[in-house]
Amino acid sequence: MSFFLRQNVPSIIASDHWYTSQNSIQIPGQWHAVVLCGYLLFWSLLVSNNTLGNTLDTNIFILNLPELEVSAFETSRPVLVQPVSIERISEEDILALGNRSLAEVVNSKAGLTLEERAPASYRISIRGSSLRAPFGVRNVKTYWNDIPFTLSDGSTPLNLIDIRSIESIEILKGPAGSIYGSGNGGVLKLRTTSLAVRRSIQSYIETGSWNRLHTGIKWTHPFNEGGIQLGFNHFRADGFRDHSSVERNSLNLSVSLFPTVDNPISFHLLYTDLQYQIPGGLTLDQLSDNPQQARPGSAEQNSSIHQKTLLTGLTTQYSLSNSWINRSAVYITTTDFDHPFILDYKTELSNDMGVRTVFQWDSRWRGMPLRLIFGGEFQRGRNSAGNFGNLGGIRDTIRFLDDITTEQWVLFQQLEVEAGDGWLIAASLSQNRIFYDLDRKVDALNQMPLSLSRTFRMEWVPRLSVSKKLSENSAVFASMSGGFSPPTLNEFRTNEGSLNRDLQAERGLNTELGFRRYAADESFSLEAALFYFSLSETITTFTNSDGVVLFRNAGGTDQYGLEVSLAYDLYRSGGGMGLNISVKHSYTGHHFLFTELESGGEDISGNRLTGVAPHSLNNLVQLDFGRDFSILLRHQYSDRIPLNDENTVYQSSRNLFSARATWNPMFAQFLNLSFGVENITDQVYGLGNDLNAFGGRYYQPSPGRHWNAGIRWNLK
Repeated sequence: MSFFLRQNVPSIIASDHWYTSQNSIQIPGQWHAVVLCGYLLFWSLLVSNNTLGNTLDTNIFILNLPELEVSAFETSRPVLVQPVSIERISEEDILALGNRSLAEVVNSKAGLTLEERAPASYRISIRGSSLRAPFGVRNVKTYWNDIPFTLSDGSTPLNLIDIRSIESIEILKGPAGSIYGSGNGGVLKLRTTSLAVRRSIQSYIETGSWNRLHTGIKWTHPFNEGGIQLGFNHFRADGFRDHSSVERNSLNLSVSLFPTVDNPISFHLLYTDLQYQIPGGLTLDQLSDNPQQARPGSAEQNSSIHQKTLLTGLTTQYSLSNSWINRSAVYITTTDFDHPFILDYKTELSNDMGVRTVFQWDSRWRGMPLRLIFGGEFQRGRNSAGNFGNLGGIRDTIRFLDDITTEQWVLFQQLEVEAGDGWLIAASLSQNRIFYDLDRKVDALNQMPLSLSRTFRMEWVPRLSVSKKLSENSAVFASMSGGFSPPTLNEFRTNEGSLNRDLQAERGLNTELGFRRYAADESFSLEAALFYFSLSETITTFTNSDGVVLFRNAGGTDQYGLEVSLAYDLYRSGGGMGLNISVKHSYTGHHFLFTELESGGEDISGNRLTGVAPHSLNNLVQLDFGRDFSILLRHQYSDRIPLNDENTVYQSSRNLFSARATWNPMFAQFLNLSFGVENITDQVYGLGNDLNAFGGRYYQPSPGRHWNAGIRWNLK
């Protein structure tokens, strides 16, 4: 069984080499079928128990969780006492800010930067640089509904998830390798469904500049011991620049069962068909002449990406006793990736499968609550990757054809003790191993097929953290954590097919102090964190004369940071129909420097880390006029950003302003109408430029002034 079939395959692919790859791709289709059959069996059991027959039952099962509780490092506790830096993005935040893309809501948080070089072309950095990510999301581990979403090759296809399907995001800032495996950046935990199931139909339609259309529907239906949620989202736009259109269709399904209240079982499915054009980087002269133009050759060569991905997974929670709980997830992902570029044409057929299991034991030791967490995660991927010539956007003769196997696993242990008087102490340790195996079946350029294996050494990653409640509404925390980040497959085997045999893993140590205070009536909150992160074997990029992005270890970096988030009610009228004003500020100060770096034989140690703004500030002011009408005003400031390691080219500092109005008419409270204007001053800037670009092609201009409008309704 194969989910994706290619058409018009060149004759050279009809070789024994290709058949070897194709057989490996057929395996995940069978496993998808196993998961689906298991789901159908489990659905038939429901039918036999008449749980689906009672469609008019008004009882709704809700899993009650303490307010503001998050599950950082696999332990659910109130956010006040979590001994780590963590950001929370709610569905309300997404509805207020993220009507166009995920970047708008993520960039409102301190220490986070989500870049969008073109529609659906994402890069994200958490307390660091996107220097080693010329494209895609790397160095950040991501989970989707508790299922590993970062693949075994280290890449994360974040652009497959529609912003409107997300209900909440938890973001752990800094190294999290002690329990989540590789990644010095941090962890994203995305949730598109909740265990609190309510019967409803939600739908929306939005439009805007450049023929933007975003529409979707989500149906949620409870039954006696669970619920089902089905959503579909469609997004398309022509794009601000030439050759920058995007179209995405995304379907997600979640079915949750509660045989007992403490033992939920959930099935999740995500299918996305995404295609977007790549306009490419511009020189300064081209930017000044016309920021909407594409790089010469991009349209002629149809530089673009077309990706189809199917992910299926099961998650379970089982109470083994009053003290023991197990949470597990198993998943399979199949991807068909098609990428014509100016220089070549890349194709991939890949599958990924994995499992994660966590055991939690709660007990007491000398009268103090004690929690032990241990488990493991294993991922294995198979990838058939081919590089071809690009003849006017059509795949030409083959250059390379590789069969690639990737494996990584992590075992972790964590101990937490509530030591009394508001103290929480947590210590953890993990063991990590990553393996790449490449079998080059075709090498048309060198006529030298080869086999190459790369096993990275065992990594032992520790973490020690403590928190202390100062009062019922305030706490301090401190942590010291190790981290490591091996080269991803796209760095080991670069985009045009060359192999980087000597690239080493990045290793770092993070030390941090933090403070939190929340008002009991939610009228005030303050979060602040001060950190120092020392990184060795820093991976940086450089571009050769053909424009191919390559990678190297460039020594070390010292990264000092201060992050502050402040929210408060500026004015409350006290009446249900009066004016209420709330304000949010987030400040990020990142002083990141190279400690060892050479360029062209010159020592440039002490330079600022490429792609990092020293200062950024985000301000939000929301004016609520009674219960029906509100206005959101936003200001974003970013300091100038070095675009090359030599610090000779910078993107200028920027101030962006936007405004959005929403109206819930009293005669139809289930309706929500909105209208917004972005980049009001029509500033020329780039939300993600090319770093160390050859030929001065640094600039990826973002949209000028543009508008959006939408209507959303929710029937319960």
